[in-house]
Amino acid sequence: MPRPYDPAAFSEFERHGWERVGDSYDESFGRLTRQSAEPLLDAAQVGHGTRVLDVACGPGYVTAAAAARGAQAMGVDFAASVVAAAQRRYPQARFRQGDAEALDFPDGGLDAVVCSFGMPHFPHAERAVAEAFRVLGPGGCYAFTDWIPSQPGTFLGLFGEVLKRYGNTRVPVPVGPPMGQFADPDYCARVLTGAGFRQPQFSVFTPILTGVPAARVVDVLLSGSVRTRGLFDLQTPEAQAAIRAGITAEARRFEQAGEALIPSPASLAWAFKPGRG
Repeated sequence: MPRPYDPAAFSEFERHGWERVGDSYDESFGRLTRQSAEPLLDAAQVGHGTRVLDVACGPGYVTAAAAARGAQAMGVDFAASVVAAAQRRYPQARFRQGDAEALDFPDGGLDAVVCSFGMPHFPHAERAVAEAFRVLGPGGCYAFTDWIPSQPGTFLGLFGEVLKRYGNTRVPVPVGPPMGQFADPDYCARVLTGAGFRQPQFSVFTPILTGVPAARVVDVLLSGSVRTRGLFDLQTPEAQAAIRAGITAEARRFEQAGEALIPSPASLAWAFKPGRG
């Protein structure tokens, strides 16, 4: 019988997991997620003078890219260690700790809100969408990305397939929201319009993992997802060793000149708050 979803337990699990990530993310999973910065900012029409909030900012890639465009950018994240790492990496940008589901910003004060792969980490993502709507001014844009659910031959598909082969998929990791639900255009449209947004739009793009050999791919996977790391940590030592070897073997199929080049399809959704023009 499936375990019930406990939002409080999931939230604490996520918070604890991200607090231990710190600086390690940048040279691992960040190789993928930083590729969302420009598509997100383009969709949200961020330019010089735009007042933009980067929610679940993580290492600060999108916040820094927005500031480089001349925007008035702020990044918020719930993990203090992640915020500190972002501030060290981009001292010219502004970051602070904050909750996506209860933003400490006034109503209607922003032109854009963006979120790079944060949706799967929110206990109640619909609340984060409602908060984005609240803090946006008339005509403001909300844009976010999510990973397309795991598929064979993709970066995120590696762990799931190998785990089924060598590990135990029923270890007691807290149940979270369905992975990839915000990669579904119909679901996105329902949530966005339900919050009051108009003109929901949707596209796909494909970040490519680069810069690491096949032998390091498993470490990239484990550093970039609290749920994946949780599943791995609860395996037996024998299963962990088999999973590592299995992922490395799969990653070698993508290796060219000592570098694993693995696609990780993603979605981009955006919509506007009515009221301008």
